[in-house]
Amino acid sequence: MLQTGTETRLMVENGVATIRETLVETAQKWLEQQDLKDDVGKDMTLRAPKEERWGDLCTNLILLLCQEDKSMQEQAFQEISVAVKLLPAVQDVTLSDSGYLNIRLVEDYWLDRLALILTDFKAFSAARSVSEGQKLVLTVPPETRDLVSARQVWNAQILQKLGIRLGWDVQIEEGEILEQRGFYTETAISKCTEQAARMAVLSNGSDFSINFSPVLAVDRSYDNPVFSLPYAHARIQSLLERVTLQTDGEPSLLEAGSGFDFPIEQKIARFICEWPERLEQCLRNADIIHLTSFLHEVTLLFFRLVDQMRPQSSDYLTEDGRGAARQLLFRAIDKLICEGLALLEFDIAEEFI
Repeated sequence: MLQTGTETRLMVENGVATIRETLVETAQKWLEQQDLKDDVGKDMTLRAPKEERWGDLCTNLILLLCQEDKSMQEQAFQEISVAVKLLPAVQDVTLSDSGYLNIRLVEDYWLDRLALILTDFKAFSAARSVSEGQKLVLTVPPETRDLVSARQVWNAQILQKLGIRLGWDVQIEEGEILEQRGFYTETAISKCTEQAARMAVLSNGSDFSINFSPVLAVDRSYDNPVFSLPYAHARIQSLLERVTLQTDGEPSLLEAGSGFDFPIEQKIARFICEWPERLEQCLRNADIIHLTSFLHEVTLLFFRLVDQMRPQSSDYLTEDGRGAARQLLFRAIDKLICEGLALLEFDIAEEFI
């Protein structure tokens, strides 16, 4: 996995982002050859297919270009697939009967991306986005007496930090006092702590800031990110510490093998690799809720895995040939949670674990 040459470059490169860029660029060239004009990038989707046997990614690009015209679909596919197959992360590209383009990545791609989370998180977070250098101006109220106003200020402050990381120029300007007022900020903080109140309102829309519930904000359930994120971190740390005591310490990345056996493992590995795109989505939509919802979904997937595999009472994390890869997955999940909480200015040590 961590080898010299092509494999190392492949692991560092965000292959999915490169595929997206290549698809859009090749499609635009194809449209120009047909004397057509369209911005296919805004409507194109690139996601995991409904069934894993179809590949790692699928896109509606051919349908956007050709609609139901089978002859044109084949022509567009031939040109676009040639460009995509040249990418180092891609193993194969096929066109389905429904018109969707299915893309299969090289075997170790997802495992390499997980390894990168632990070895070079900055490189992992780089989305190779054409949006770098964009400007975002956020207007916030001059005071934070209520949670509607406080949410806007907290959201802007975190987006500005994120902008520095991703090369965006995020500026904050003071606006007018909002007519719509929410739950009193001071009261919410006194009942929940500041970081719990902040996380709760940033994880929900503006309605929650108006109808704020201190009980729901600190509810000890998986449905609440204020609880589920630090709790998932604590569970992972406990499981990995137990494994370390049973073995000779943490396995090296080279011991991680070639991948994962179970669908839930594969789903988590692919999902957490969406981190760079989710960060950019926050800036594009000017709302950090895309990060909090992403992190929350990561924890829900982790808890589902724990329920299915029972790592606390089995050899799941130490099994020969697979245990190292599973430990890598757990460590990558934990790294993502910790990085996300740090960006959100949420101190795990202050919480009730």
